[in-house]
Amino acid sequence: SDPATADVALPTGDYDLIRGESYAETAARALSQHRSQGMEIFARKIKRGPRLTYYKLIKSANDETVKGNDLFKGLPDLFQQLKTSLSKFASDEIEKLAAARKHSIRTFYESPQRLKTALKSELNLWRSVKNKIEPTSLFYPRILREEKKVENALQHTLGVDFKLVLDDTQVVQGQKLTADAVFFNGGQETVNLKSIRLIPRKDWLHLEDQFQYVNMTFTYNQQDTIRFEPTIPSNAPWTVPKTEVFYQSYQWQPLFSAEAEYDFAGVLLHAPTSVDLDIVPEIDLQLKPEHSIVPLSFRGWNKEIVVHVVNHTPRSISGEITLQWVKSLSSNDSSNRLRQSFLLNREDEATAVKFSLKIPEDFKSGDYPFQVQSRVRSVSGRPITLVRKGLVRLIDVKVVPDLKVGIVQSYDNTLVNALTQLGVETHLLSSEDLRWGDLSQYDTIILDIRAYLVREDLRQNNSRILEYVRQGGNLLVMYHKVYEWNPEYGNPSWAPFRLILTHNRVTREDAPVRILQPEHPLFNFPNKITKRDWQGWIQERGLYFPGEWDAHYTPLLAMSDPGELPLKGSLLVAHYGKGTYIYTSLVWYRQLRALVPGSYRMLANMISLGKAP
Repeated sequence: SDPATADVALPTGDYDLIRGESYAETAARALSQHRSQGMEIFARKIKRGPRLTYYKLIKSANDETVKGNDLFKGLPDLFQQLKTSLSKFASDEIEKLAAARKHSIRTFYESPQRLKTALKSELNLWRSVKNKIEPTSLFYPRILREEKKVENALQHTLGVDFKLVLDDTQVVQGQKLTADAVFFNGGQETVNLKSIRLIPRKDWLHLEDQFQYVNMTFTYNQQDTIRFEPTIPSNAPWTVPKTEVFYQSYQWQPLFSAEAEYDFAGVLLHAPTSVDLDIVPEIDLQLKPEHSIVPLSFRGWNKEIVVHVVNHTPRSISGEITLQWVKSLSSNDSSNRLRQSFLLNREDEATAVKFSLKIPEDFKSGDYPFQVQSRVRSVSGRPITLVRKGLVRLIDVKVVPDLKVGIVQSYDNTLVNALTQLGVETHLLSSEDLRWGDLSQYDTIILDIRAYLVREDLRQNNSRILEYVRQGGNLLVMYHKVYEWNPEYGNPSWAPFRLILTHNRVTREDAPVRILQPEHPLFNFPNKITKRDWQGWIQERGLYFPGEWDAHYTPLLAMSDPGELPLKGSLLVAHYGKGTYIYTSLVWYRQLRALVPGSYRMLANMISLGKAP
């Protein structure tokens, strides 16, 4: 908010001695966990020292006004809410609780060595209040949470640690599992371990809890292990592939957890823990590639399909893998059925089984699914059949012969995979290539999405890239963000002519696309681009569209979301010296991954621009 009109100013630059960083740094570190959007750049920009963050009150639920540094003025705290709602049952305890919480916080800062006593007293008060109200009360869950918070704080203060260690975190049906419950006392106070309970998910594993009563005394720096040996039921459902179970409620709850019950100075405490565990098939099959495109001109050729096989059992396992086009399954046609056997001698051993799948001459443009199947026996001897399905999409796409493309890669292999499927010779450019390699050998060089952010070597050698264009090369630059491109953020001019990015985007994946220069080679060579090439897009058209550009650039497309003015910066091309410079903010990488035919046809045209007649 504007400091001149703000109601509250918070000193977010203050240094937190407990965390060892300012509050602004803590917030930036949290923001950087949003990994998919490159938010870590903001964390790097936070500087230590005095800093105020301003807020303006937009609306108040109780007509209160706020000023100074109190965002919560007029709002009742937890203890005020409890006193109002539970006054008939626990009024005195609520007063004591409020005082106990203040005492715990004050003790934490002023006399940490006495914190255990303060937390123990507060915990007893929470339990007293809990026992005086009905479990159906609106505030009962909140009281339970506060009780657990204080109990957890007391456990940390005592130095007690409890964890569950499994001998295998990927198990198969019927497998015996070793689960070690490890209890450790790292504090100066003596605690008495009463029992340990192993808790399987009853609605998933259909196993009973297992108890071990131990009654062991733990003094400073003492540790002991209690072993459990549960067996995974033979009918326990698999928890993979994750794409099939991701939205099931059980996916977010542990299959195994444990709880230690122990005593400290007459107060009974509970230390919960859990561990990640997956129930997997005896073998895992992964297709590489699972989905792919094939140009129509490749009909009659063989396409390599690699099946990666992993043994998840604690024994050797063998079997057979078959692969065939799905359309031949219903007719019992085995002429296209390919077979290979495998043998894996130990757990986690893997192998790659390669097939050459022939693309029939009579296939037309469209989708052609294929199926991989394997039969093995479970640990208990029961036969198990695993099926994985893949897809080959035949596309009418032409590519100029003998093209050689260099890629300055940023995040993944999307461009490499796409060009390889088109049959284009592709090379990933290294730092050495950018510094002193012969760039003139490439018909086209592609700068991957946000390459100027990710590749410092590109930033250092951008002049060589522009010289490559000036000498006759074709450069294709994928989208970048405003702060890694525009000069107001301290960036030099990456492009040969002025080009300013904005936050403008087209979010509708089906937004109409108008070709501004229908006769331009990018829409005619080697593929004729039509309305069909803009169909079937996913998620969006593009983002961070240029808003200003030099007259040397020619805008080639116009598009917009409904009710908005057309944006013309999604595909710009300029002649620079003897070469061509293309900047595009369309999300080609999404469309290439989704096998959108038009994206492959346009990619073929963009890398072929230097060869256009």
